[in-house]
Amino acid sequence: MLCAASCFATAQTKNADSMAATQTNKVAIDISSKLKVYPNPSSSWLFVQHPEIIKKGTQLILTDYTGKLVLRIDVKAQTQNTIINISSLQAGYYILNWKNETETGAAKILKN
Repeated sequence: MLCAASCFATAQTKNADSMAATQTNKVAIDISSKLKVYPNPSSSWLFVQHPEIIKKGTQLILTDYTGKLVLRIDVKAQTQNTIINISSLQAGYYILNWKNETETGAAKILKN
């Protein structure tokens, strides 16, 4: 499993004192309760469990280490599992980002 206790994401939440402003506070959250990616490393398929990020507008975004977009998946509301085929990707490290209306997070993936 990819995320252990030391795996964190950044959530952006609106500041209650300045709702009129666009100012946000960044809050570190434990991503292991938000997103589980396995097997990692993988050579063909990634299974992504995201029971806590099933809000409307959630996206999974896979980028290479240079930040180049590799894959974007719009996750439908109430979907808790996503399967990603990575067999055509070159071996190396990738970043799986997720974002919804209020939170963002990232997990490092190794394609072998």
